[in-house]
Amino acid sequence: MLLARLVLLLQIVVFAGFGLAYWFRPYEMANLNGMLLMEAASVSNVRVYYGGLQVGLALFLLWSLRGLELMRAALMMLLLVQSMLILARIGSLWLDDGTLQNFEVSSLIYKLVSAVFAGFALLQLARYNEPVADSGMAGDFDDDLEPLHRRGIRGEVVERLDEPLEAPSRLPSDRDKDV
Repeated sequence: MLLARLVLLLQIVVFAGFGLAYWFRPYEMANLNGMLLMEAASVSNVRVYYGGLQVGLALFLLWSLRGLELMRAALMMLLLVQSMLILARIGSLWLDDGTLQNFEVSSLIYKLVSAVFAGFALLQLARYNEPVADSGMAGDFDDDLEPLHRRGIRGEVVERLDEPLEAPSRLPSDRDKDV
């Protein structure tokens, strides 16, 4: 579980850092990718899609540290997102007959390492079982539970809750009492 937390914490720092960098410095960050922002709409789109989306992902990952099942979901999301970004980068290189720039090479390697660690952490997390909250209620629909025990009228143990209790053969009378 420690590996999963470390992977998620590292991703939180990276997503939040790049998201805030794209939000506050869209021109400089776009220039790293070879993009030129000419209109206010393009600056806004860089802030929203590159900045806001990454900060949102960082917040989701931060929220997922609260529980085991949430961490599993976050690691699966991380694995899928990073894998699809890798495939999209490779696909765009193939479609555009392009070459990778230094920033893109390091980004591709980071995404690959990140996806591998997320997958490995997901496999490691599979051995942990989160305790299930006991509701304390048992009823007719709980057929697989062991028989429940309770005290009967005279102290006899009743095997199951749904078995009727036998009525006593006779009720005690006043003459049966010792005075």
